[in-house]
Amino acid sequence: RRNFSFLHKCIVAPRRKQMMNDTKSIVSRSFLTHSDSMSVGLSVGNGTMYENETVFENSNREELSTCSFEMVVDEESRKVAKREDSFIGRVRVLVAFVLAVAVTTVAIVAFLLVTKQEQDEFENEFNGHASEFAAIVGQNIEKLFQALDSASVMISSEASALNETWPFVTIDHWSLKADRIFKLGDVGQSMLALAPIVQQQLVENWTTYVEQQAPSWYQSSINLEDSKKTSEDLVGSTIPYVHTYNDSFLATPVERNGPVVPIWQSYPLKIGEISQSVEEFPTNYDILEGLDRDTHLIEAVNVTLRPAISLSSVGVNESTQESIAKSAIVQPIFEEVATEDEDAKLVAVLWWQIDWSVVFSNVFDRGVTGIIVVLRSSCQTSNGQEHTSEVTYRINGRRSIFLANKDVHSREFDEMEVSQVLTDLSSDRASLQSQFCVPKVTLHLYPTRDFEKKFVTQEALYYSGVVVLIFC
Repeated sequence: RRNFSFLHKCIVAPRRKQMMNDTKSIVSRSFLTHSDSMSVGLSVGNGTMYENETVFENSNREELSTCSFEMVVDEESRKVAKREDSFIGRVRVLVAFVLAVAVTTVAIVAFLLVTKQEQDEFENEFNGHASEFAAIVGQNIEKLFQALDSASVMISSEASALNETWPFVTIDHWSLKADRIFKLGDVGQSMLALAPIVQQQLVENWTTYVEQQAPSWYQSSINLEDSKKTSEDLVGSTIPYVHTYNDSFLATPVERNGPVVPIWQSYPLKIGEISQSVEEFPTNYDILEGLDRDTHLIEAVNVTLRPAISLSSVGVNESTQESIAKSAIVQPIFEEVATEDEDAKLVAVLWWQIDWSVVFSNVFDRGVTGIIVVLRSSCQTSNGQEHTSEVTYRINGRRSIFLANKDVHSREFDEMEVSQVLTDLSSDRASLQSQFCVPKVTLHLYPTRDFEKKFVTQEALYYSGVVVLIFC
């Protein structure tokens, strides 16, 4: 509409006016040539006509000048409008870009904050549970050694009070006292045995002593343990001589020079042929030839006059057929009530077979699952040889599940390791023979993906999506 108005005013209207004036001029000139009497009038008329033509030309110039100015103004207006439209477009793009950057930034910040919060909660929860687990197990192991030390003092005191001479010592109410030791140790029921050190010249006398005294303490333990066995059954299953077992698990007499360390009183009461998993502690089974053949714990105890613990080994729980990890703990018993005295004479040992699955069970409530426990035993002999054993358990609530006879934790969680020394009974390696050593036992705990999933969720993505939706 604007362009049409401009076209009519500046082009069409002037042309019409020009055509009308030209017509008037032609008519006037034709009339003057035929009328002489009108010469003056013609002159006047011509003057008027010329004057009118001049006025018209001036008017036309003014109108054309006005139109030219308006054309220039209109062109400038269009340029200005075009520039304004271009500027507004750029502003819109800039605003959209800034908004997109702002939305993206807020979404990323929300994602990072929520992710960090979840990660911090995951790490804090694991550190709390792992530290609690390590502390409880450490306290229980410490109680176990305290219980064994108290039992050692009690046995020495009882033998001295009854004026009995080692190795011919029998503890009254053995099952009751052993059960109290388990409860003081607070690591569940394992296996405990009293094993005197019998010098070679006393081995025959020891065989006679066993035949005479075994029925009495058997019957006492049957009564206290409420066993369905009879004393006669147990005596009939007892091998009267100090023995070990060959590869076919047949009893064979011990014929080596030097002392023997036969199992005498054991708890729980299990008398009979030894199984492949050494689940029983049969009477007269020589620890030195059997359980301590590779560990040399008794020799270490005799040298250091301190308790000793073995590297962990894997066996089978015969009742459940599940693999379990075991360690042996040897507590020295001295002739006199003394400990770590250079003049103390070692006369017997308490041999505690500890089942680590029992130690690791019932530490947590049901809600804490998916924590890996690696039990590592390691030591170095005097000749520089390293000895290490590792077993891995998974803790699911109150249960501990054996996983492998090696470290199988996920390496991605190495930096989150929580470790604690359970016991360090290592001594001067130079005082021990070069082929063996007493290990240091440590716990190493790690989380699993299952444990992580409880805390690290998809909420960070949800929050980021909500932020984007709000701005969009």
